[in-house]
Amino acid sequence: MLIVVFLLLTVLIFMQFGGRLAASQALLWWTTFFFLGIATAFPEYLRPLATLVGVELVSNLVLGGMIMLLVFQIIEQSARSTVTQRQLRSAIANAAAHRFVERRLTRSMPDSDTRKPGPGTLVVLPCFNEAEALPGVISQMKDLCDKVADGFRIDYCFVNDGSTDKTAKILQELCPSNYASHSVNIGVAGVLLTGFEIARTCDFDFVIQCDGDGQHPIYKIPDLIRHASKTGADLLIGSRHAPPHDNSSDPVAKDHSSTPARFLGAQVLKMTMALFGNDTAVSDPTSGFRVFSAKAITALQNNMPDEYPEPEAVVLTKLAGLKVGEVRVVMLPRTTGVSSLAGLKSVAYMIKVASALLGLRLRSLF
Repeated sequence: MLIVVFLLLTVLIFMQFGGRLAASQALLWWTTFFFLGIATAFPEYLRPLATLVGVELVSNLVLGGMIMLLVFQIIEQSARSTVTQRQLRSAIANAAAHRFVERRLTRSMPDSDTRKPGPGTLVVLPCFNEAEALPGVISQMKDLCDKVADGFRIDYCFVNDGSTDKTAKILQELCPSNYASHSVNIGVAGVLLTGFEIARTCDFDFVIQCDGDGQHPIYKIPDLIRHASKTGADLLIGSRHAPPHDNSSDPVAKDHSSTPARFLGAQVLKMTMALFGNDTAVSDPTSGFRVFSAKAITALQNNMPDEYPEPEAVVLTKLAGLKVGEVRVVMLPRTTGVSSLAGLKSVAYMIKVASALLGLRLRSLF
């Protein structure tokens, strides 16, 4: 009976990953429940350890009761902490967005914002300690807005996510009207919330997420807008692994941004996402080069995942009844900085995101 209760409790807790409980603690929870599972089902395995440290084991019933009370208390505290963190993230993002809008209203708007008809697109570029790469990326964004073909109305916003290097100074000097700043680091999800709030306030039709480290080909942004408009995709992913679409001008070249660890992690996430149906198992769920429609912005703004939102955003968009698509994009090699998911961080990332997806799948079923 204790084992059955333990299993039910485990399922109920895992249902909350990405919901009431932040998935950032998933690795700790998995480790804890693995240990508790051994203690519950095979307590004799722990007798040598208890003898070694001089602890006398109590009965399974007493131990199980104490553990459940402790777990419920931890869950309640974790849930309150998660709510507070999300409220703080939203407050920081909204404040940054409103400061950006106010700054733009007090300055003369560039010609590129007014002379071109068509759907308005806001390019949001997350920046965290990207001082070395920023000058080149800013130059590319300015060139894009100056040279973009008729039929596009493109604006951009670099979001300084609490950087500790010279990122803020460079943004102030090189694009004083096109950046927003967070007082502290709140992650990619918080950056997207800032971009979504700007898009909502300024009535943009699309938001494009594009990294500020120079790996995403900025010159392909018009192609992504065209493809999203043509196919009606509410979330269009620039994918490293998707087959080239018709009339694609992408070169057949090695994808410099993909590593064996990243590829393996993507495969694990694809299998987890397949729990929601085959149409959610996109080829590159971790890609941060993507287009959001106004409908997708509304759906995600109300249910923004914690930390790295890319894989969960795909599933949440599908659960909202919206269309997800992908198009082949060849990424560029990183020339400066280090990936935030290098080494063991990529393993922790995979566990966190897979746990959040598992929790979302359980919640959507029950």
